[in-house]
Amino acid sequence: MSIFDELQTSLQEAIEIKQGKAQASRITRHEVADIRAIRAELHVSQA
Repeated sequence: MSIFDELQTSLQEAIEIKQGKAQASRITRHEVADIRAIRAELHVSQA
């Protein structure tokens, strides 16, 4: 299978998941860091 075929298959799977026709095999979520709180705790500023 060529890289183009793999990309095409992957894109088709993404479209089906977006349309609700397929279930995602895994879902990854990342927590957004509170930069303002981190800077305040470390006593550093953006400047």
